[in-house]
Amino acid sequence: MSTVSTPGDMGPVLDSIRADVDEQFKISERLDSKARNLIAIVGAFFTVVQTLSKDAFLSAAATTDERLTIGGLGIVAAFMIVAAIIMTAKAWQLVKEGLMPAKHFQRIVDETYEGSTRGPRDLAALYIQVLAVRRASNATRADRLRTASGLCLAATLVALVQFVVAMIVQAP
Repeated sequence: MSTVSTPGDMGPVLDSIRADVDEQFKISERLDSKARNLIAIVGAFFTVVQTLSKDAFLSAAATTDERLTIGGLGIVAAFMIVAAIIMTAKAWQLVKEGLMPAKHFQRIVDETYEGSTRGPRDLAALYIQVLAVRRASNATRADRLRTASGLCLAATLVALVQFVVAMIVQAP
């Protein structure tokens, strides 16, 4: 593909805009994947800690305060994970891509066929609209992923404290 163009040649401009739109789709997919992986890893860790903490909670040697501590930490961690899931679920929401209806393409094709030179400019304008929506959506997804990451880190730390308390309760 040549980057040299003549005045009025929109080919390189359209190629550049299309490449940026494609890159935004790839970024969106990576953010979605990171959000799902984050929840899966933290959820698995939380499940293991709850399984191990259950024995300490049910232990005859556990005092009421120890049971309240173990249970309370588990509940706090669970709420943090649920909040993180809600944040990431919002990040997974599909973006409505209805900015480029077929009728606009048909109009551009018809006008170009009739000799109009506006077609490439109009097409570029449509792609720029999609690009702006996609960039804004990705920025929102990234913000939600950062918030969910913080919640998951906090939940992991709380679950870790819960695990330590459970191990202390079970120590001979």
